[in-house]
Amino acid sequence: MSESGKKSPTLSLIVPATMNPKRSEENQQNVESNPQRTSRESSRTTSPNRLPTELTLKVRTQSSRLTTLTNIMDSLNHPDTNNPDGLLSLINSAEDIHKAFIKEHSYFEVTWPSAHIDHEYFEDDIFAQEAQTINDIRKHAAIIKSKINKSAAI
Repeated sequence: MSESGKKSPTLSLIVPATMNPKRSEENQQNVESNPQRTSRESSRTTSPNRLPTELTLKVRTQSSRLTTLTNIMDSLNHPDTNNPDGLLSLINSAEDIHKAFIKEHSYFEVTWPSAHIDHEYFEDDIFAQEAQTINDIRKHAAIIKSKINKSAAI
């Protein structure tokens, strides 16, 4: 009971007597004093709080984008990147993937459930990994581009 002498409200799955006129006041008091399960209570156990399917799919897409950027970074070491058109194609692809990644991450910042802040996307700092990878691609591509320009000038 509270200081004012009134009963403190309790949370339960029992329908209040005011919503069920057939239940007598005596029956209602009996149910409140005996917290055993009634037919109105759920027998299901609660499932663990899961990340919504939409966000799970978006996280997988973000991981795929990071993997693709890593593959682009690796391919910059391939001799084919000495071709200016091939290099430009890789740079454009990387920038498009980066833009999509940033857009999706911005969506996460607004919609991500606080109960899932310990999700691997944040724990592994996928955002920072992507930022580092795109910066490495840009830096490496600039070096290759400079070499291509020097060899073309000769």
